[in-house]
Amino acid sequence: MQLIEREYSSLDIDEAKWRAPKPFGISGCIRVRNDGEFLKAAVLSHLPYLDEIVLAYQPSEDNTLAVCDELEAAYPKKVRIEHYPVAPVFVYDRGWKTMSENSIHSFVYMSNWATTMCRYSWVAKFEADVVCLPTFERIVNRVKAAPDKQVYYGRVILNVVGREMNFINAANPRNAGWDEAVFMNCPDYLYRRADTWEYIDFHSQPQECFGWSAVHLKRVKRKFTSRDVDVPIVKNDPDSLKTLMDDFNRRNCWPGGLYPEGDPALFDPAWREFVWR
Repeated sequence: MQLIEREYSSLDIDEAKWRAPKPFGISGCIRVRNDGEFLKAAVLSHLPYLDEIVLAYQPSEDNTLAVCDELEAAYPKKVRIEHYPVAPVFVYDRGWKTMSENSIHSFVYMSNWATTMCRYSWVAKFEADVVCLPTFERIVNRVKAAPDKQVYYGRVILNVVGREMNFINAANPRNAGWDEAVFMNCPDYLYRRADTWEYIDFHSQPQECFGWSAVHLKRVKRKFTSRDVDVPIVKNDPDSLKTLMDDFNRRNCWPGGLYPEGDPALFDPAWREFVWR
């Protein structure tokens, strides 16, 4: 891929190098911009399961860079910042549908660049407000057992609401299972642009999805914690989740294997400690 803006030629993506063999391991990859609030929780909860975590930093207006610097200083052998020189056009921004995917200003291009910054043969991509559960180890063990088997491993995550994380988003209690994922570090897993989001075209490859390996804190953020909650909610407890998922999974195919109505790990208080650490 060649960039349109030649002044940033050092960011050209070399597909041959990308496809070249890499040492076995799993690199975490987080694209960060204005993500200071829960970035530490996302990194620290995933760190025990990964060989490195790459923070693909884009120019931000909050404390994201300070948090990145703190994490890199605390874990110099496992956390690394890679600086992207511009704030790309995001999926909700004007120009998303018309911008070339090959432009340095494209979120699609930045996402592919971020993947190439990973040193190991597998990549775990996740967002800066996703807290890992111990059940993520199921995917890690599957990768270790078959390191050369090309599979796109999806992750189902629970969408919680409220500063105390004591509610579930009743309208959309979980993701579809394919946003957060683990896959081989090669151009077979290339980001593309859809109408309203970026995606990896993994459908030509084998796929396997594991249920309940993380918790999503999008609506735990301060901007969603005013008196008026912007989504319908139910209590975050096993009985409420079971009732909710029984109905939701009838309308939306459950992709994730075990425990479609909720894994016990979701209600283990240990993961909450990462959020407020």
